[in-house]
Amino acid sequence: MKFSEVTMQAVADFLRLPEGSYSSAELDAIMAAAERYVIGYTGIPYQDPAGGKVLDDYEDLTLAYLVLCQDLYDQRTAQTDTAAVNRTLDTILGMHARNLV
Repeated sequence: MKFSEVTMQAVADFLRLPEGSYSSAELDAIMAAAERYVIGYTGIPYQDPAGGKVLDDYEDLTLAYLVLCQDLYDQRTAQTDTAAVNRTLDTILGMHARNLV
């Protein structure tokens, strides 16, 4: 699945949320935050008018995006049990990081 093909329903299914147990505004905010995180972390644009590589060119980033949505949904509080970064997410995003200045 390409990054641009991910729908709110696809995210809800990935999170295993029963119909009616979430608000579309909540998932929309999570999806927007996850998208900005992936773009900011990797430096890969969603669209590139110059014709360069974009998020849709890396299908593994779609999985990273879904994992990040899951993490953002699960960690909706300010306090967490651990400061550890999700290793799968860190590895996938790290493979595509371009802005390591």
